[in-house]
Amino acid sequence: MDNANFDNDNKLTTETVVKPDQEFKKRPVQKQNEKESNHQENNNEQEGEGEGEGEDESEYEYEYEYVPSTALYIIGIGALIFTVGFLIFINLNYPMSKHLKQMFIGSLIDFKNQFFMKKVYIAAVGIFIVFQIFTTITQILIKYIQPDASNSTNKDLNDFAGSSVIGAFIIAGIIFPVGEELIFRKLLFGILNHFSTLLAFIVSSFVFAFYHFEFSIQKLKEEYIRFPIYLFAGLMFAYVYNDTGCILATMLGHILNNSYTVILSLLGVLQQ
Repeated sequence: MDNANFDNDNKLTTETVVKPDQEFKKRPVQKQNEKESNHQENNNEQEGEGEGEGEDESEYEYEYEYVPSTALYIIGIGALIFTVGFLIFINLNYPMSKHLKQMFIGSLIDFKNQFFMKKVYIAAVGIFIVFQIFTTITQILIKYIQPDASNSTNKDLNDFAGSSVIGAFIIAGIIFPVGEELIFRKLLFGILNHFSTLLAFIVSSFVFAFYHFEFSIQKLKEEYIRFPIYLFAGLMFAYVYNDTGCILATMLGHILNNSYTVILSLLGVLQQ
């Protein structure tokens, strides 16, 4: 009887493991219960009484862990290789290497100086306020159009917040925003802006929006309804970066928004 129940619990564990195309999802992991030894000792006595009854779920505890996808490992390894390669290249004795090194050092100095600019913090707070107002209005419209829609604009943040408070703030609240701003604003917008500012706004914002789009058949309609939120965020970050010239402003604004979502998730305000 115990072996059958144990097999069912293991089946629950394996069936809920994330798919390769997912980033961070929960999976229940069976933990050794302190009462398990007593349960085994009294097994013979309980067999006759509880033969037709299901197993008491309180006999087992479950914890949640996040399993990074293969794609996440590839991106992480690729970023590490690129960073190491870049640092090696700029220290070589080539004219282009010296030029890139000067640009890199200049960017670091400029970034450091941004911490002492008042407009950076004003812009960051402005991003947070405007985005929350827009999101609230959009969520009301979404509930009207699709009442059964979840209350989160970024389900991954809500899922990840349930695993670890420290991990949620470090990964979802800081690392993701900083990385996204470097890629979509500093790199993509910055390159396209040399050719056309309008093109930079359109391309960087749409790429940012589709990056957050969840391509799932079950949630396709819901994601299309939420697409304006993702697009608005991309346009707003691009506008602030273009207007202030400070990537730190969009980083801090992005961090505020993500951290706020994580906090609400930890408090159980958002639907999981």
